[in-house]
Amino acid sequence: MSAGENIANAVPVSGGPVANNLTAPSSAGASSELHSRVVEMLAATLNSGFAEIGYHPDHLAHVQSTYEWNTRLRDENARLFSDNQRLAQLIGMQNTRIVSSAPSGGNNATTHELQSRIQELEMSRQEVVRQNEQL
Repeated sequence: MSAGENIANAVPVSGGPVANNLTAPSSAGASSELHSRVVEMLAATLNSGFAEIGYHPDHLAHVQSTYEWNTRLRDENARLFSDNQRLAQLIGMQNTRIVSSAPSGGNNATTHELQSRIQELEMSRQEVVRQNEQL
């Protein structure tokens, strides 16, 4: 006797519709249908249990895509870090050039004198504008 026949010939606990299906005469179609229903119920129960703890049918694919995304981000981060180092070196070299090519102290005095003269001229202009408005 096969396992399907044992289930089909089981003595019903109650007279409900499920028990009637279990006591039906053994046939290949009924046994196959019963087996399919049991497997379907077990699969649904397992899937809901897995869903409760956070596992889903596409969980492995999601983990793999996350791993690939993480790898791409690490590669991009390494590339950007290298670019930033090269830019920092370039800026340092440019700053060194600017400092070395800056005019000597004598030119700073000239610059200061010219800025003072600009301020004096601006004050004179404002005075002329005020006098013009009074007229």
